Amino acid sequence: MYRITIHAFFILAIQHVPSKTTCASEYDYSFNNSHTGTHYFPGPFTIPLNTDINGRIEVASDVDYYKFYITTGGSITLTLRNLPTNYNLNLVNNQGRSILTSARTGTSSETINFTATSNTEYFALVYPVNNKTFNAKSCYTLRVA
Repeated sequence: MYRITIHAFFILAIQHVPSKTTCASEYDYSFNNSHTGTHYFPGPFTIPLNTDINGRIEVASDVDYYKFYITTGGSITLTLRNLPTNYNLNLVNNQGRSILTSARTGTSSETINFTATSNTEYFALVYPVNNKTFNAKSCYTLRVA
């Protein structure tokens, strides 16, 4: 008769999972990444004016877009600052057509000045210069004033 002895060895591996950066605001979520051409669906929430909005470009194909509504026409300024890498800023009308773009090199702040029409919806797009300029851990700051 043979005696069989079974030895079980368990190796416990602990994987470090980095915590998700919490600098992004509630306005930077999956629906503000889903635009194609002139079809902005399902679309982002409307951001408040004169408020800092933080967001991240998490992958090379990430284009963050933010909707805002102008009730009284006049001068508006879009500012994109605290850039972790080279991002651009684009002002788009409610038909999806580009109005103005700020495309400075490096991490210099991007600024767009524009005379907006009353009772009109616009979009601000934040996007990387190329497929190597994104940073999933650091946020930028957008402000529409």
